[in-house]
Amino acid sequence: MRKIIDKIISAWSYIAIIAGLLLGEKVATNATWWNVIKSEFWEIVLVVVIGMIASAIIKYYKNNK
Repeated sequence: MRKIIDKIISAWSYIAIIAGLLLGEKVATNATWWNVIKSEFWEIVLVVVIGMIASAIIKYYKNNK
């Protein structure tokens, strides 16, 4: 159970960034949610990829202290 909670907490920052991107675009353009997701897809993927790379680097440095 502790591992599941840790995974949710570690993913929370990604979820918050993605939600902020989508909400900001939705408010700015008054588009439908589907159009917002289509237009912001590359940014969502970029956030996830950068987050995965950063977490891998952090884990590497923690394990090789």
